[in-house]
Amino acid sequence: MIEFAENAPRWRQIADVLRARIEDGTYAPDTRVPSLVQITAEFGVASATAQKALRALREQGWTYTEQGLGSFVARRGADDETPPPGPGGAERGREGSSSGELVEGQGETADTDGGGH
Repeated sequence: MIEFAENAPRWRQIADVLRARIEDGTYAPDTRVPSLVQITAEFGVASATAQKALRALREQGWTYTEQGLGSFVARRGADDETPPPGPGGAERGREGSSSGELVEGQGETADTDGGGH
């Protein structure tokens, strides 16, 4: 467990730790970040606090979520301070829209965006 500072919300401090791990390569692009249960255990916080930290990372473009699979590290350009559009594109292994949803009428093997994202 980490020792939390009193001057910032715990969820933000957890998000900062996870973001630092993404930046230093501990969590590589397209790999899973710790689950809600793992975060609550590691940091000794309530699940609502852990969820808020994961949501902040997703909203800032550091991670993306695949329903039923978990949260994954988003791909980012080298020296890029702003996240790329869309969470990970076709490189995530999902075809269809950039949100990871399958587009109606397209098969699992269709390459809808040319894979160039």
